[in-house]
Amino acid sequence: MDARRPYGRFNTCEDKAAFINEEGYKFVAVERYYLVPLPISFAPLLTQLTLFVYRYFDANLCPQFRYLTILRHPIKRIISNMVFQAYRPSDIMQWARHDSKAVRFYGGTPIVDNYYIRVLNGPDLYFAPLGSIRREHLERAKEILSKFEIVMTLEDWARTSRQLVAKLGMKEKDVNRIENTRKNAAGEYRFNGREVEKPLDDEQVLELTIMNALDIELFEFASQLSLALTHNIPFHP
Repeated sequence: MDARRPYGRFNTCEDKAAFINEEGYKFVAVERYYLVPLPISFAPLLTQLTLFVYRYFDANLCPQFRYLTILRHPIKRIISNMVFQAYRPSDIMQWARHDSKAVRFYGGTPIVDNYYIRVLNGPDLYFAPLGSIRREHLERAKEILSKFEIVMTLEDWARTSRQLVAKLGMKEKDVNRIENTRKNAAGEYRFNGREVEKPLDDEQVLELTIMNALDIELFEFASQLSLALTHNIPFHP
């Protein structure tokens, strides 16, 4: 942890737990690698919880905390992020073909080259050059993810989100209040002021699929893990 940054005293699990208890936070969200904490509101899913964004995952899980995550298919995640940030297809493919450093936590090679594996392995791997993700990094990501108490997927949200109700006591109405605001009723993306069915063409999707093979394997592992964690929870579709 960089002690020169705000809250750089989070060098141990005890430090993190002490700060969170002092501040009265009940929920801490970790996004990518960025080291500066940022309080935000997160509606509607977690309206009952105080949310504190600490943009850093150190890959060493602390026994004081309970861990949860939501994943979606890596290619769908890339497209969703592209639409949300209004990246151009040329941006995405530039980052996928040429090593490009992220600017703060936006853009760059990390978001298109096995993003999940980079995040779960921590900031050192997050910044690794294009094409440097290996199977040992995948296996380490699986090991870390296996220690999470709750793992969910957007593809099977109705079933796997039952964990939030059963394990965290969230209300059904909050868990079910999910809306895809990036697509219209016809299933088209709202992209750069226009409606498009495919923000990326088939060749671009194929190229990204090949380079993200390990991340896709991790997602398939996460999908099975999420079902195993949901196995004993009643589900009525």
